[in-house]
Amino acid sequence: MPKKKAEKSTVKKKVIQATKDINKKRWALAAALIWGVVVLIVGLLSTFTGYAAPIVNGLGSLYLGYSATIFGTLIGTVWALVDMFIGVYLFIWLYEVLGRIL
Repeated sequence: MPKKKAEKSTVKKKVIQATKDINKKRWALAAALIWGVVVLIVGLLSTFTGYAAPIVNGLGSLYLGYSATIFGTLIGTVWALVDMFIGVYLFIWLYEVLGRIL
């Protein structure tokens, strides 16, 4: 019986460790790519059809240079990629710090 208890304890420790170690770079890159594609699609839609112009104008106040032009869409996409990568990376870092404290 003691052997099974030790095995369960080892498995439990591995599961806890796996949930604590989140790969911040992978998560941040995945979120940044998704958000970047969304910003790119919205910008191109607004450029060619005029659709979603209020969204582009709103995001343009956040991402300097983002506008309903091809060049503006590319600038906004780069801003969105950087913004989301940093934001998610810091979010996960804070999550891990709080997990150690609490």
